[in-house]
Amino acid sequence: MAALDATWRVVWLGTARGDNDIDAAIALVRPELVAIDAPPGLPERRCCAERDCACARFGILRAVDRGIAAAGYRVYPSLQPPMVGLPLRGARLWARLDAAGVPVLEVFPGMTQDRLRLPRKQADLAGLERGCDGWACAGCRARGASRTTSWTP
Repeated sequence: MAALDATWRVVWLGTARGDNDIDAAIALVRPELVAIDAPPGLPERRCCAERDCACARFGILRAVDRGIAAAGYRVYPSLQPPMVGLPLRGARLWARLDAAGVPVLEVFPGMTQDRLRLPRKQADLAGLERGCDGWACAGCRARGASRTTSWTP
């Protein structure tokens, strides 16, 4: 997790291994906005993630996923078997943040890398780092971002 200031400079950097860590970091940083790489819920018209439910006929893709695929980007269906837990967890996290009055938006880091013609980290981490060199939010270790000592996962 990272917290950026208004100039996109990394001002806090930490690791979250679970929901409690995320909640603790948000309480510590008190962000104005949280960006999450997880869907906020199930695909439209789905009441659950069960494959044998009548709602399964509505598919495993959200409308936004279909739009992204139509634009030529790779999409990970949120109800694909290895991904099923992600929208369920995302929905819980979005609900907690919304109840706390924290605005949330969904981000697509892989698609952003594709759009910026940056390699994916699994394919070429050094190339990704080179591609981000010079960005305010890149290379945060070298730019002196502080890891908090009052919150350690």
